[in-house]
Amino acid sequence: MAAMVGSDRVELNLTPLLDLVLQIIMFFMITVNFVSDQVNANVTLPSSTSAQEIQAKTETDFIVINLLVDRVDRKDAQGRTSRDGYGRPIRDIAQPKTMRIIFAGREDIVFRQGEEGIALGKAAKAISDLARVLRRRQSIREKVAEDQIKELKVPIIIRADVEIQYGLVLPLIVQANREGFSKVELRAQTVQQAQR
Repeated sequence: MAAMVGSDRVELNLTPLLDLVLQIIMFFMITVNFVSDQVNANVTLPSSTSAQEIQAKTETDFIVINLLVDRVDRKDAQGRTSRDGYGRPIRDIAQPKTMRIIFAGREDIVFRQGEEGIALGKAAKAISDLARVLRRRQSIREKVAEDQIKELKVPIIIRADVEIQYGLVLPLIVQANREGFSKVELRAQTVQQAQR
């Protein structure tokens, strides 16, 4: 508040309040975008009778690796997008078959059939880089040397498209275990979700 001597007029200074509100809004915008970047909606998960609904977790840190096959909308004779009984577009695998390995905050690893070895090499390096950063953070938090940390507490979640071959998923799991990630999870959808 500001007031002049001998004046009845009082002015409110709302600048600090507005600054605080804008900072809070920006904080929530940034955190929401980071979480949504990790889960790619274009990944068509395989269905499984033993899949369970995702339970609320107390852990906030996790790494999501999306493996997806590029798809294009199916067109009818008039060139319109074909839709299923629920109004969703019907998608076919693009030709030539192009796949992606997506780590949040990193450039997508794009490859075609026959180039899987190169893509897995790049993905292994990305997992190794992530492990190095997490090991450094954990060593600072726990006040121990980096080389003493054998197990990383951050889980890795692998979301693989139904069309991705198992031969692409297994090396990622092995590399994550080799780097010290003790918890690697695979995502699938329940049969009920697949039927929707």
